[in-house]
Amino acid sequence: MTAEEARTLGFVNRVVAEKDLQATVRDMLARITQFSSPVLEMAKRVISTTIGLPLAQAIRKSQDIYLNQLASLEDSKEGLQAVIEKRKPVWRNK
Repeated sequence: MTAEEARTLGFVNRVVAEKDLQATVRDMLARITQFSSPVLEMAKRVISTTIGLPLAQAIRKSQDIYLNQLASLEDSKEGLQAVIEKRKPVWRNK
């Protein structure tokens, strides 16, 4: 399978030339590290605990984590408030 076929089939979301790989990874990491650490950990937990589950079960599990754990984080409240106020969030990593 070629890289372009993998992208077309949805196995990857971006294909970059080898010469651009380090810069692309650096850019992606710079964007990711702007987010709240606890929120990123929660997203990782959702992915790791739902992968391979039937869709309905994965959705229920995701909802449970988001509603019962993510919603209690200060940063999730800050993120919503920032959207409402149309400003950049100030993460406290809590």
